[in-house]
Amino acid sequence: MDYSIIIGIIGIVITLVFGFLSFDLFKRKKYPGKITYVKLSLIDLLNNVANNFKEIKLLHNNSPIKKNIIYIKGALLNNGDIDINGQLIEKDISAQLPDNCKWLDVKATEFSEGLSVDIIISRDNKAIFKFDLFRKSEFVQFEGLIEVKEEEISADNIESEIVFSHRIENTSKIEKKNLLTKKELKKKKEYALLCSILFLLSLLVVASTFIFNLFGTKLETVYFINNTNVNELYQIKLQDSLVELNSMSTNKDVFTVTLDEFNMSYKASEKQLTFRQRSKEFYWIFFIQFCIFLIIVLWELSETHKAKRLSMILAK
Repeated sequence: MDYSIIIGIIGIVITLVFGFLSFDLFKRKKYPGKITYVKLSLIDLLNNVANNFKEIKLLHNNSPIKKNIIYIKGALLNNGDIDINGQLIEKDISAQLPDNCKWLDVKATEFSEGLSVDIIISRDNKAIFKFDLFRKSEFVQFEGLIEVKEEEISADNIESEIVFSHRIENTSKIEKKNLLTKKELKKKKEYALLCSILFLLSLLVVASTFIFNLFGTKLETVYFINNTNVNELYQIKLQDSLVELNSMSTNKDVFTVTLDEFNMSYKASEKQLTFRQRSKEFYWIFFIQFCIFLIIVLWELSETHKAKRLSMILAK
């Protein structure tokens, strides 16, 4: 294997590492503003609570609730790199419910110190969040009641179908995230560690197999040479009356000759492949395994870092 190929593989690996690390940075440069919705709680009040306890009566504005009501608690976090000025927003952040659902009430229950926020329900049944200045690393926690006209619609279905939208300059679409507990974060770290161990074990197995194939067997493959070019080794395969030749020294395409041409122009050689030529397949196997390992581990570490950042914002 040429050293240029080895250098090329190393370059690809380095590109993958820095490419993965810079992908989030690229997104932040393109959209430095970022808002994330975090689900904190979701309860089916009428179906899962009131129906199981006849002593409990649910009222809204002193009137009995007859339809299914869902309690939602969530938070909007500015986890971007810029402050968001409410005076310059073309369209405020809004939460649109799916069909057959209606906002009964929604209010801000907790928010960062100094943040001024107001939540109103519009005529088209959207919860609209209005604020003066939403600084980075600030949050607003809200709680709301949702009336559901169809009993078969579950709370989880509604939460997944809530559409958050806005028209804020230099700000990407609102992402939905679940806040990971300390136990879940620990599991993610353990999973990344497990992937690393499995990668090392698989690499050890491949390396052991490769070493055994090189030095553990006394059988040697016979290669052929052209009478006019004794430096190039060929591996052959017989196909009917044709002989297929595969160059082991260069990257030439496989070609075929007739059996008579082969007998006239080619002969068996005592030469064997060099260590570098034998090990070229091992390099590619190692490279593929290493790339898979990088993608899995770096992804897990990236998700863990993002989850920690969201938790730190809510903890302020």
